[in-house]
Amino acid sequence: MNAGGAVCLSSKLPLDGSTLEEISLRAVPVVQGCNCTVSGWGITSMESSIISSDLNYVEVPVTSCDPYGQMVEPGMMCAGYLEGGKDSCS
Repeated sequence: MNAGGAVCLSSKLPLDGSTLEEISLRAVPVVQGCNCTVSGWGITSMESSIISSDLNYVEVPVTSCDPYGQMVEPGMMCAGYLEGGKDSCS
């Protein structure tokens, strides 16, 4: 099961635990070009099957889901770089 949310911020938010609070999410469309922070505990390289014990995160742009066609289901969003590189696991 995947669960997630998106928040567009006007300034950077420290990810050191000092700002952690529960927030209510609204159903607002995600805007292409808005940067978002994605995070995950997945594998950190294609050659490894070891899952990271550290939460990894990176800032990436929200992008169009058009290149992915039917792989994208309702409620999903697309973010990252088409050329690859940065993602939540590396």
